[in-house]
Amino acid sequence: MPSITERAALCRTFILPRCSIPHSNMPNIHNHKGINPIVCAAMTFLLMLPELFMLRGQIWWEAVVATLFNVCFYAALSYFICILFSLAKPRVERALHIVCHSFLVGYSLSNVFLLLSFNRHWDAYILQFLSETNARESSEFVHTFILSYHTLGLVVFYALFIAAELGGGKTRQALARVGKEQSWACVRNCRNDVARQSRLLLWQRCHDQR
Repeated sequence: MPSITERAALCRTFILPRCSIPHSNMPNIHNHKGINPIVCAAMTFLLMLPELFMLRGQIWWEAVVATLFNVCFYAALSYFICILFSLAKPRVERALHIVCHSFLVGYSLSNVFLLLSFNRHWDAYILQFLSETNARESSEFVHTFILSYHTLGLVVFYALFIAAELGGGKTRQALARVGKEQSWACVRNCRNDVARQSRLLLWQRCHDQR
């Protein structure tokens, strides 16, 4: 019959913790931070959309090369911005994304508006034109261009795009959370099975030594 010391050694060797993974060692799956590919793709699209309207009148191979270069550049820039934002706290990160998206939507919408209405984009000429515009010209500009159905259609398009981005981001986060919970549930079940088999093996060894 094994002594008390031998039994203690067998317990330390074969018996795993009966409980599942301790709460302190479990990852915080609800606050897990990572780069959302939907947000990164949306930022790339907002930056890339005005560039597509600038390709009118170019040779086909120039348009292809310019598009590939711009997509790679804006995708890398968006990914870098998302990495920087992910280093901050969750609330700060959310605020940074709101400010960044507001700026990108305003920049992209105004650039597309200028390209479609005047075939120009943001440059020194446009800034000089705005600085030299008086109140009467500004009022005529607003009633003629800003309050037109053409501009309203652009605003609706960008609003729907942002709504789709928000919906896709929330859906992805929910699916990722469910997937992580299921994977950790599988890990806990495996640990419990191993613990059960180890206790059974220990009982059999103790019974055989008797």
